[in-house]
Amino acid sequence: MPIALTTGEAWSKTRALISRRYHLETVIASHDSEYPNFSENTSLSEILFIARRTNAKEKHGNTIYINLWRNPRSIHEALDLAARIVASKPVDISETGSGTISAERGKLAEIVSMSAPIEEENWTGALFAQTELLRAYKGLEKGLLRIPGILKPQNIPLCRLDELADIGPDYARVKEGFDVSLTDWSAYPGFWKHNSEIVRTIQQKKIAGSFLARIRLAGQITEHICGNGLAVFWLFPDCEPTLIGFWRSDLMSLSLVARGGR
Repeated sequence: MPIALTTGEAWSKTRALISRRYHLETVIASHDSEYPNFSENTSLSEILFIARRTNAKEKHGNTIYINLWRNPRSIHEALDLAARIVASKPVDISETGSGTISAERGKLAEIVSMSAPIEEENWTGALFAQTELLRAYKGLEKGLLRIPGILKPQNIPLCRLDELADIGPDYARVKEGFDVSLTDWSAYPGFWKHNSEIVRTIQQKKIAGSFLARIRLAGQITEHICGNGLAVFWLFPDCEPTLIGFWRSDLMSLSLVARGGR
């Protein structure tokens, strides 16, 4: 199955169906960048899973996740890996260790056991090649920061993004609000381009260039398409407009900046 089954919103009903009628016993995911698939005629990332039909009163046990570091290249490697998996004992996510499966050619996989997902829950055990990263993620879900080598976790306050802010309007509504100029002056200075030779820290100053407004919009928050990105402005009354964020659609990166103020 495609790896989207593990977390995809469109696959949530499928995960719920499996949770209600089956015990998800084993999930195998390939984290091998050269071979993320198991099917012969695709290059898409895939998973293998074993689910056993259960009756209504049966309680589900744990799910074993096998995260491959190296996807077998031949039938002989596959048979060897299968024998090593059968002979290995998965480490519990609540314990320490990584359940490493190794061979002469290096690490082949890590195997971990955790409670079976309920209803539409994501199959998070298949998302991390390293068990320690999975363990850190599970801790963050509970507001705990777990650092490898340190036994006592640290409390860290977290919340959902939608508890901090509302989702703004669709960018298409104002996509032609600005043009970008590297020579002309405007009242909308901003952070522009992401040159890795220049951008090396989180704190940044204005990079040469400005946003030329074609449409002056009233209101508090407005979003504008600028080249290959989405610029987000906060328009303060009687104040210089402030560019607070820029989304690069081509690089899938988000920059948060502050400009202007009372």
